Amino acid sequence: MEFAEQMARLRVACETGHLPSDLGEWLLSELLESPSSARSLRNMLLCAAAEHLEGGRKERAIRLRSELLSLSRRTSELSAMQELLREATEIDPRCPCSVRQILRILVAGDNNRQTLSPDLGLGSKA
Repeated sequence: MEFAEQMARLRVACETGHLPSDLGEWLLSELLESPSSARSLRNMLLCAAAEHLEGGRKERAIRLRSELLSLSRRTSELSAMQELLREATEIDPRCPCSVRQILRILVAGDNNRQTLSPDLGLGSKA
């Protein structure tokens, strides 16, 4: 199918809340077409997971590392933050697990958010 047709199907899936498996596979292949896209998406998910935690960057990086390491042993229902981490590891199975790497991602995410245009209502929290 052409890109436009798949996008139309994706819009319907968003409205109905039902994502056909072939459409999900197409979307993943589009998103993960390049390694940099996968890394960007993974980093965005890690930053979003960190937003669920309190504390400074380093404390959040330590907690994320701990959650990432214990994620595979989870048998109970996942929290919203853990679900974001699960998605990040699905996108990039080599997801960084050192505090230093995670901290670097969080700092970059904060810097990116601060440089977004204030006209869009995005950016650093005032």
